[in-house]
Amino acid sequence: MALDPDYAITLFWDAENATVEPEKMERLLPNIEGSFKRADLRYHIADLKFSVCNKGHDFIKKKGAYLKENHFIKIDVPYRYRKCQYPGCKTVLQLHDDKKPFQRAYDVGDRLLVQQIMKQSRSY
Repeated sequence: MALDPDYAITLFWDAENATVEPEKMERLLPNIEGSFKRADLRYHIADLKFSVCNKGHDFIKKKGAYLKENHFIKIDVPYRYRKCQYPGCKTVLQLHDDKKPFQRAYDVGDRLLVQQIMKQSRSY
């Protein structure tokens, strides 16, 4: 049975903020598609899939091959951790939080996903 392109669902995944445990990764796409099919059996995951995450993130290091095998387009975001540039700071790397304005915001991945959604919608 041929897949109906009108029922294809493109995935936009913020893999940096919504990681999946590596041992559960193999079930990710079948579980998502199974959820769609509960609404209508014609739904299926489109070939076009996006994943937003820093290429040096541990998750990408462990499961980057899986994303490549499943034809995800990987969108690299700036690394969340930055070297402390504050005068007198002795910390080499710091986590982002609201008290450190020199760190990049957490929503960079979200903004990149919205940008891709807008680009894709304009191509139709």
